[in-house]
Amino acid sequence: MEPVFYRQFAVKLSLPDKTLQGVTELAETGNLRFGPLIQWAQSWADYFGQPVPWQASQNGKLVREGVARPASADRATVEGSSR
Repeated sequence: MEPVFYRQFAVKLSLPDKTLQGVTELAETGNLRFGPLIQWAQSWADYFGQPVPWQASQNGKLVREGVARPASADRATVEGSSR
């Protein structure tokens, strides 16, 4: 198991009216690790009906970012990239 400090990430969501920033602990590893952050960004994108960019950093280094797009009539679209 990873030490706790390896699971802590500084997170940032850029909402249409403000920026949300904080620190969170993400327990999963691999591609699923950022699932909770992606879902959080997706909920705001659906609420505002606009794309919501998000970022996760660790030790000042950007490790993952993406853009959650509002759900269409079909399904939600989420883009993300690793760094």
